[in-house]
Amino acid sequence: MWADTGCPSILDTNLVPGGACYSAGTGALELGPDLIYAPDGTSSATGRHTTFNKFVIAHEFGHNIQYTTWGNLSLPDYECAGANNTMCQRWTTDSHCRCDFVKTGNRYHCLQSRQLQPWAETEGFAHFFAANLMNLATNNSCTFIYYKDYLLPDGTPHKPPNAVPCFYNSGPPQMWMQNKCAAGVASMSADGVTAGGVEWAWLTFFWELHNRGGNAYSSNDLQHVCQWACNGNVTSLCASAKVFFDTVNGGNSTLKYAAGQLFGSAKSQYFIDTGKKHGINVLQ
Repeated sequence: MWADTGCPSILDTNLVPGGACYSAGTGALELGPDLIYAPDGTSSATGRHTTFNKFVIAHEFGHNIQYTTWGNLSLPDYECAGANNTMCQRWTTDSHCRCDFVKTGNRYHCLQSRQLQPWAETEGFAHFFAANLMNLATNNSCTFIYYKDYLLPDGTPHKPPNAVPCFYNSGPPQMWMQNKCAAGVASMSADGVTAGGVEWAWLTFFWELHNRGGNAYSSNDLQHVCQWACNGNVTSLCASAKVFFDTVNGGNSTLKYAAGQLFGSAKSQYFIDTGKKHGINVLQ
C-alpha cells in the first residue's frame, strides 16, 4: 500500500495525481489526496485525503482480492475514461447515468453511471467487499458510505460522504439503469460488449446473494462461478475475460450458465432470481 502517492493512472487535464486505485500490474494500492473538479475537467486538491475513508481503503482491497482470487476481468478501455468523462458520452446522453456531476473524486466512473457490464461488475464487487466488512450480515439493513458525489432520485447532486443502501429489506431495489438510463442509450457493440451495467446494482446483488437465504453464495462460490464462466473450470484464474451475467444468445461463458453447472437447481435458481431482482440480467 502506498499512501500520499495518488493514482498514477488517474491524471486529468491538469496532470494532477490523486484519488485511490489498485494497480493490478504491481499489486499496489495507491491512496492519494481527494480531488475536486471544475466544470472543464481540471482539478485541485480538496485538503482531504482518501486514507481518512475506511470505505475507500476497503474498496481498493476488494479489487486486490478479486484480482488475486478470481483473475483479471479488465477491458482495454477503463470504464468512462477521459478527464471530462468523454468515453461515457458514447454510451448514454442521460445526465442521470454519467459522471459529469461528480466534483469530488475522479469522473472515470461513479456509482450510478452506465458502464460496460464487466466494469460495473468489478467496481460493484469492490463496493460489496467494503460493505461486507463494515456491516453485520445478520442486520436487516446495509449501508455503504460512498465517497463521491451521488444523484438523488430527482437528479439533484449530493456531496460526499453519502450513505447509500446496499440491502433492501422491504420494497424493490433501486434498478437505476432500467429506471433512469433509458434515454439516449447508445450501443456498446463497438467495445465488444453487449450489455451495460451500474455499480450500485452489482453492489446490492452481491450483498444479497452472499448474505441472505439458505442458498447464499460464499466467497469461494462467487469466485468459482466467475472462473467457470471464464474457463470452464474452477482452478484457472480469469485472464482479461469479458464476463456477463447473461447474453442475448445465452451460452456457456455467462455467470448464469456457470452457476447452473456448479450448483443444484435451487441454488442456481437463486443466483438467477437475485440477478433479476437487482436488474443485472437486463441486456441494455
